[in-house]
Amino acid sequence: NPKNPNLPLTLDNFNKEAPNLIAALARELGVENIDPKTLKSSDSLFALMGFDHTKTLSLSKSIQAQFNIIGMVGGDRMVTVGNAFDLVEEMIMDDDIEWEE
Repeated sequence: NPKNPNLPLTLDNFNKEAPNLIAALARELGVENIDPKTLKSSDSLFALMGFDHTKTLSLSKSIQAQFNIIGMVGGDRMVTVGNAFDLVEEMIMDDDIEWEE
């Protein structure tokens, strides 16, 4: 549900809920027309956010904030949906590793 993604994201629900998270965050930033079912890895976050740099940066930072990332090298280079998915998956995997140790 793009209005209420099933959180927390896990490796089990990642494929379904990561697109919902992006759509929900975009909606909170005023971009209402993103259908999570149609998101593709190659989609530009800048285009999804209506070619608005501030909203795109806010989306990127909001995704990072969901995983308590204050700052990271290359974090502002989240330019496609695929980049966002990669970051989310990496954070989930890192969290799983920390819990196992």
